[in-house]
Amino acid sequence: MTYKLLWIPTTLFASALTLAVACEPCEGDECNFDDGGGAGGADASGGQGGSSTGGTTSSGGGSSPTGGVGGMGGGPATALDCLESGDPAGTPGSCEPAVPEEDANFACQACAAEYCCAEVEACSAEDPLTACYYGSTARLGFDGEPIVGELDCILDCLREIPDDEFVGDDFEIETCAAECGSAECDENSAGEASVALASCLVGIDNEVAPAGCRFECGIVEE
Repeated sequence: MTYKLLWIPTTLFASALTLAVACEPCEGDECNFDDGGGAGGADASGGQGGSSTGGTTSSGGGSSPTGGVGGMGGGPATALDCLESGDPAGTPGSCEPAVPEEDANFACQACAAEYCCAEVEACSAEDPLTACYYGSTARLGFDGEPIVGELDCILDCLREIPDDEFVGDDFEIETCAAECGSAECDENSAGEASVALASCLVGIDNEVAPAGCRFECGIVEE
C-alpha cells in the first residue's frame, strides 16, 4: 500500500513536474519556488500526503484536496516559505483529515491530526506555500521523478529502512533530512518544520504514543 501524508489540491497535483525552476540565490533558508516534483504528502498520504512518497485545506494549497502517490507541484513560480523559524509566514493550514474514512490515507491523516496537529498546520500553511510540502528535492520517487516536498522525501527515505533495523530516532531523521533539502531553501538539509513533523510521525518525544503514526503512515509494517 502506498501512503502520502499531504492533503493535495487536485489542481496542483495535475500540474506536478511541469514547471521550470526559477530559484533565486538563497539567503539563509529563504529562496524562491519554481518547479514541483513529489507530496504527499505529504500529502495526503497518509498523508498527508500524503500526508508521500512520501502528504497535506490541510495541505498548503487550498480546497479540493486529494491523496495519491507520486509528486505534486505548485502553480506558477512563487516564493516558498522555508519555515526558517519553524513557524509559517502565511496562514496555517488545517490538520483535520481531508479524505473520507474509507480512503487508505485516512488513518495516517487522522493520526497526524491527533498527535502532530501543530506540525501539520505549519507545513500546510498557505500564502506562501511551504518547502515542507512543496520544496523541490533531489531524491527520486518510485516513478523516477524528483519527490516534491521535504516531508514526503524524508518519509520516503525512512520507508527504505528495513523494519527490523528501524529505530525511529533522531539519527535516522537527521540522516534522511540530509538527503531531502529543497532547492528553494537549503539543499543540504530539510528545514526545521519538515524535521519536526517527521519526528512527530515516528513518535520521537511522544510519551502518550511512543510509536507515533509510523504504522498508520506506512513508515514500518505492523
